[in-house]
Amino acid sequence: MEISITVTKDCNLQCKYCYQGKHIEKIQISFETIKKIVELIKDKLIEYNDSSLDIVFIGGEPLLAYKKIIQIAELLNANLSNVVIKYYITTNGTVLNDEILTFLTQKKVDVSVSIDGNQNIHDRYRVDKQNRGTYKKVISTIKTLQKNNVKVKARMTITPDSAFTFYEDVVKLFEQNITVINPVCDFTCEWKSTQIDALKVAYRRLADWYIKMVGQVQLTCFDGRLYSLLTRKKLFCNAGIGLHYVISTSGEIYPCNYVTDNPDFLIGNLRKIKEPSEVREMYLEYVLNENIKCKECDANEFCYGQKCCFLNWKTSGYLNSISPIMCQHEQFIFTLLQEILMSLCRTNSTEITKLIQYIDKNKLGNKTYDKLRGKLWNMI
Repeated sequence: MEISITVTKDCNLQCKYCYQGKHIEKIQISFETIKKIVELIKDKLIEYNDSSLDIVFIGGEPLLAYKKIIQIAELLNANLSNVVIKYYITTNGTVLNDEILTFLTQKKVDVSVSIDGNQNIHDRYRVDKQNRGTYKKVISTIKTLQKNNVKVKARMTITPDSAFTFYEDVVKLFEQNITVINPVCDFTCEWKSTQIDALKVAYRRLADWYIKMVGQVQLTCFDGRLYSLLTRKKLFCNAGIGLHYVISTSGEIYPCNYVTDNPDFLIGNLRKIKEPSEVREMYLEYVLNENIKCKECDANEFCYGQKCCFLNWKTSGYLNSISPIMCQHEQFIFTLLQEILMSLCRTNSTEITKLIQYIDKNKLGNKTYDKLRGKLWNMI
């Protein structure tokens, strides 16, 4: 079960590409709402016979409400002693104090810090309310987290402008001793053909570098998707249907953070949540009858557009219709990942060998694995 909890709508920054910007308000979740959330989670874990729980703290900037976060964790741990709970948070990296640091360390929170490569790129987009860049502050926060053994990764937004320096920006982060990097393309804006071409060039350079650096750096755009490349079947996530909810500061429940506070996708509150059948019925209004283009695509099982229906809605207006830029991106990454996989096999990567053996032993392979199986086994 994964529950995302919006602890505040407030944010101390004014990032220029923020899709939540119009919702920023100085509102924090109340303790009464927190108690009801804990009760709801207890009931849902029993209903679905689940003994593990992922809690994701979101905002705004969630650490502006760190006392609320601590309250939530304390209540959950006190009430769910037989449940394995993992905590996650994405922060802009400008809010840190001793109490926050202690909490992140003690609870072993998985922290994603938003940072966009080099200082010039980062400070162009991630600015405070006075339009000042935040790069130096964010780097300082990351180093403090690393020093205290907090599991930290860099969440890097790739925009059309930053596509030209994407490769160099990743390397720059690695040179800052950041070894887990999560590059994410902004598919909600318009991309020109020259920017898409630049992105593809950067990905190819990054792939060459990644193969040389394997074992020293984790790039979620590559090693984070190799398993999906070979095993994932065409299936949307279960947002809003049983095991995945987003809860607003007021206790309203939505399927995904892309549609939080959108009344069209409200699926309940802390007293009552729509049944899965009702949620699916509600989704049908935003579904195209048939999507032949995606159905015939070789990458359709792998494609992120066949997983994140609400990102589709955000960019196309339909849950099952992928935007043109995401389509190009996913087809390119699908091909590039196969090339990376073959290169790693040729270098006798132990991890890749284990991955292929595991997939084969457990019969997890999809149509891409079936297509590549002969070549892969010949090399390992």
